[in-house]
Amino acid sequence: MLLFSDAHCHLQNATNPDMAIKQARAHGVGKIVCAATCPDDWHSVCNIVSQHHDIHGTVGIHPWHATNIVPMWRDKMIQILIQNPKLQIGEIGLDKYHPNMDTQIDIMCAQMKIAADLKRGVWIHCVGAWDKILKILKDQRNNRPPYTVFHKFNGDVGIIERLINEYNAYFSFANNPKPQTIAAIPIERILTESDSDTPTDVVQNAQNIANILNMDLNQLTSIVNNNLTKVLI
Repeated sequence: MLLFSDAHCHLQNATNPDMAIKQARAHGVGKIVCAATCPDDWHSVCNIVSQHHDIHGTVGIHPWHATNIVPMWRDKMIQILIQNPKLQIGEIGLDKYHPNMDTQIDIMCAQMKIAADLKRGVWIHCVGAWDKILKILKDQRNNRPPYTVFHKFNGDVGIIERLINEYNAYFSFANNPKPQTIAAIPIERILTESDSDTPTDVVQNAQNIANILNMDLNQLTSIVNNNLTKVLI
């Protein structure tokens, strides 16, 4: 059976996470990364990760939640990360369609510093704010996370090489990626994701990428699974 991998999902939002995982396994989905979006998610993600083989987790504050977070969130995040050495940081980032960009930037910068200090990778969400994301990365270039995963990457293809060379970037795609973007990224830097509470969605998303690259699906899933394995080591 094909071994798909889901580099970004939200199992904590599923009505029955165990059933969603069971269905994913039945469809050949192997490694799964369950991404939190706010402190209210962190405990649920940790529970899912602790109970299921080959499910990994991230804890973070999504830009949509940047203006509505609990006091002392930094201390809570650091404590959870120290207690769970395999957890990474995400989903973090910036979104121009949501309010208080200055607050979003402050929260992202703080999480990037935690990631760098604790040597954890980051999963980044960016909508319409690439200039600001690139500035944050540049400002923290002397203390950076070990790798970055750009979730549902929609940036200009001209920045791909820079992101790889300077920030050890990987690029994760869900449904309907732009063919020109997929074609511009080295295959060893591509990840697949569902970005849903149903990891089985990643099966069709992987097929879409294979079609764009005119590649055998078995070959693509093998490479992508290996990419995610390298990220999670």
